[in-house]
Amino acid sequence: MDAKRCAVIVASGFDAPTQGATAKHPDRTMPKRRKPEPTGTLDGGVLRSLIGFNLRMAQLAVYDDFIRGVPVRGLTPGQLAILVLIDRNPDTTQRRLSEGMGIEKSTLVVRLHRLADRGLVERVRSADDRRQNGLRLTAQGKSALKSTLAFIERHERKISAALTNSEREQLVSLLRKIAWARPSQTSTPAGQEEPVPTPARRGRATSAG
Repeated sequence: MDAKRCAVIVASGFDAPTQGATAKHPDRTMPKRRKPEPTGTLDGGVLRSLIGFNLRMAQLAVYDDFIRGVPVRGLTPGQLAILVLIDRNPDTTQRRLSEGMGIEKSTLVVRLHRLADRGLVERVRSADDRRQNGLRLTAQGKSALKSTLAFIERHERKISAALTNSEREQLVSLLRKIAWARPSQTSTPAGQEEPVPTPARRGRATSAG
């Protein structure tokens, strides 16, 4: 191929054809393939009826809105859960928190380190057992939690805007029923406080941070 033809091809926005294509069709050039754009019209098939898939898609939407608006820079939903639980259960141990959240202790330790490095959480020696440390929120942690909970109220209204109050209550009730199901017990006995759900233990939590 001569230099003049190469220049024309480049200027016109086309890739240079292969040697075979040039020999067979000397005047034909092939346009660049464009990456297809999502149209939102895919046939989901069985996915549309799967609880797990629809929960995941909803979780992605909720997580995206949370990250975009959370007032404490870099705070994740998983870290917020830790702040809430420590605030409600001062001096709790890492072991209790790990078991209550249903995550591996090593995973929790990493998250606690991140929160401690930011000055939101502190470890204090247990008065009952000097070999253990309890967890507390610092003054900065309490302030961060307060501002984030104020945001959460707006966030919850936004993500449930398409639901009526009755539908929202029903959704929460059904999600709790799934999350707190047990082989021998699917609901909490009357008069007892529900524990933090403890799903099957896992080494990693999805987008929980």
